[in-house]
Amino acid sequence: MSPSSSLHDPILATLHRVVHRHSSARRVSEQVSDSPNYVSRLLGGRIKLRVDVLERILAALDISPAAFFHEALGTGEIDPAELVRLGRELDHVEPSPRIGRLLERCATLAASVDGEHALDPQLDLEIDSWCARRGRDPEQAADELLDTLEACLDGARLASRAQVADAVSALASMLRVLSQRGSAADLTAAAWKLVRSAESPFHEGRVLQRAAVLLVATGRPEFAAPLATRATDAFARAGCWQSLAKSLVTRATVATRLERPREAKALYEAAVRQLPANEVPNLFAAWQGLSYCHQQLGDLSAAVRALEAARRVYGERCDAQRPWLEWRAGSLALELGELDAACRAFELAIERFEEFAQLIDAALVAVELAEAHWQAGRPAASRRACERVLPWLEAFVGNPMAEAALWELLRLAGRGELTLAALQATRCRLDESRRAAASSR
Repeated sequence: MSPSSSLHDPILATLHRVVHRHSSARRVSEQVSDSPNYVSRLLGGRIKLRVDVLERILAALDISPAAFFHEALGTGEIDPAELVRLGRELDHVEPSPRIGRLLERCATLAASVDGEHALDPQLDLEIDSWCARRGRDPEQAADELLDTLEACLDGARLASRAQVADAVSALASMLRVLSQRGSAADLTAAAWKLVRSAESPFHEGRVLQRAAVLLVATGRPEFAAPLATRATDAFARAGCWQSLAKSLVTRATVATRLERPREAKALYEAAVRQLPANEVPNLFAAWQGLSYCHQQLGDLSAAVRALEAARRVYGERCDAQRPWLEWRAGSLALELGELDAACRAFELAIERFEEFAQLIDAALVAVELAEAHWQAGRPAASRRACERVLPWLEAFVGNPMAEAALWELLRLAGRGELTLAALQATRCRLDESRRAAASSR
């Protein structure tokens, strides 16, 4: 996959600057390729720039991808559709025939100049309802939404172009939950092409916000940042202050993933001031995020207070949120040196995540559980925490968060009997799985 033309120039120009700022092109070539003039050929435009190659070059230069893309894309108006495509997974799975047909029809609609249908207020409510079900039953919700979209495109149900775009991006968010991230990226790009010609700032904001969430979920927060900001601006133009407040939570989440706790803290604080009491999920996320930011900034008392505020948002109805609360409580206890309390909270979080089949989250908690047991002088328990979840992660080859958790768990387990050879064998097994999956497509 190569960046599209409007993104290629600023990325290549920035790469040219950083290569010659840090080292010679030949020296970088020696670290990333067998060819001694590989990087020179790349910078000269004689071979295509791929995202995976770009990241290997940045690693050789010890440059953060987030910093690089901020320099390359921080100015100018970048097309969100192209940004999503650039950020999607390299081993892209082709969409199902039904999704493929939907993409073709969306492209046809985006290119048409036919008259616009009026807004269908009921459809906006239905989309919100499907999105609310995304975490509980994403497959069924996606099927129902796809049926409705096909009805709209067939003319059996009248909806505005902006609403079709909104529904397409909502479907993309469901496919993201179902780990169909390639199709989710294609649908998000299609939704943007539709909504940008519809002159509806509200729906534009919704599409941009979901695009930002998709890029965060696929490990591209540096790409998500400009889209999340544009979503806030779109909601401001539309005068949708509740949606604007929700978009602040998305922007804060992006800032957190970019390790900018002060920026994230300010955004979370603005969100909790502006969100109404009935915006329970977003208030919960804002207070929980604020707790994390306070912890990162060293104010553990404020972190505990924010966590208690998050608990109060749901009260006794916090069943689905319980694992997140326990995870945060365990992290705070670990920071405070309360190791047994941390282990208990982490165990509860893992059990609940496992119950909800959120295995990547369970594995991420297991990293902290293994660390807590190690600090408490229980290396055998630390190793068991690692071994418990390692098998789960191999089902998520290609997911950057899962692979990060895998390597951290292997590193922790390696304090005991796990050898470097075992680490390398696990990496080879994952690589073989990826190649086998690619060859079967």
